[in-house]
Amino acid sequence: MLSPFRNCQTCGAPYYVARTAVKVAAWTPNGLVPYIPPAGESFMAKNAKHYPRMCLIERLGEYLPGVPSYLLVYSYAYGLFSGFQSDKRTAPVSGAGTISDVYGNVWNFTYSGTEVDTLEVPYVLRSRSLYLSAYDAAGRLVSHRSLSLSSQFGGNVASAIGYNGAQLIAMLWNNPSRLIKSVLNDVQRDSRGQ
Repeated sequence: MLSPFRNCQTCGAPYYVARTAVKVAAWTPNGLVPYIPPAGESFMAKNAKHYPRMCLIERLGEYLPGVPSYLLVYSYAYGLFSGFQSDKRTAPVSGAGTISDVYGNVWNFTYSGTEVDTLEVPYVLRSRSLYLSAYDAAGRLVSHRSLSLSSQFGGNVASAIGYNGAQLIAMLWNNPSRLIKSVLNDVQRDSRGQ
């Protein structure tokens, strides 16, 4: 149990004014471990004023008596998908030649143009997803949000440029700060109902 007279590291106020206690952890292959990613620390440093009386508690076993407690859990997932895409390859062709018929007539000719081949080219989509879930003290899921980013390697060059460009634009909108903000807003709404 934490002393209610210690100051919260998030907002600087004494713990006795807290309305919500938040613990942060990550799900790893070794189980649940206390972890605040750099994006989370940066977000709270910039946005603590938007979450008054919401205190961050560093150790999973600590609690504030009489204050609703929540656990935020980060988890990551990685994926690969591979397949084939059609890709047209073009190459200039030109040449000259001579042809004759059975009567001894000879014709000289030249040609130029573009050769078009359609190939099935292998490609890989690499995905990385970040999940952030919030649970109340009873273990009830209060919020579950995620964001994903994928990249295409190989395949049709024009398709890869379009796919990767769209993913970059999506990442500008769906970034870790928006993810954290959405989950903390869900926690705030839930704590008001308690």
